[in-house]
Amino acid sequence: NLTKALDETVQRERTVIMVIADHGRTQERYDLQPTPELSRRFRRSCLETPLVLAGSGDGRPLRAGLRDSRDIGATLLDRVGLAIPDGYRGRSVLSSPPRRAVVSENAGRGYCDLERDDLNFAVTGPSDKLLAVLHGSELHVTDLHDLDEDPDELTNLAGKPGESKRAAHLLEFLWQKRG
Repeated sequence: NLTKALDETVQRERTVIMVIADHGRTQERYDLQPTPELSRRFRRSCLETPLVLAGSGDGRPLRAGLRDSRDIGATLLDRVGLAIPDGYRGRSVLSSPPRRAVVSENAGRGYCDLERDDLNFAVTGPSDKLLAVLHGSELHVTDLHDLDEDPDELTNLAGKPGESKRAAHLLEFLWQKRG
């Protein structure tokens, strides 16, 4: 056991343990949705990943909220007392507020070649999620979900009367972050 070995060698006080994953789980039994094709893996079970942080801390708790993968590096630097470099866009979950929304993108089958594939986006806010596809120069909203009312993302609100303001708000955030 790792913690026992650290205790035996008197290193535990100076050790930071961080457990993370690079993706959430994409398994039907966890999200009630069939496993989507690679380009559309934006369900909560695909995106949400665990973060466990222990050791060498000053007692500051993790600040819950929306985060993205860049925040992992910033958190580790913060925990070990190193400055987050100027220009780095990560935010420590120990000292920074959560994000207003998070943008995820996927270029499909791994080509990263927009002449051969579409670019897919997910914009996740605290209560809403928007999925959109950039095909050539056209951006099309394909899905919109109210995460409070529909946490499993089973009801698509895109194009429904009264939902354009919600979609516009998330699209505005996408344009701010990705131009």
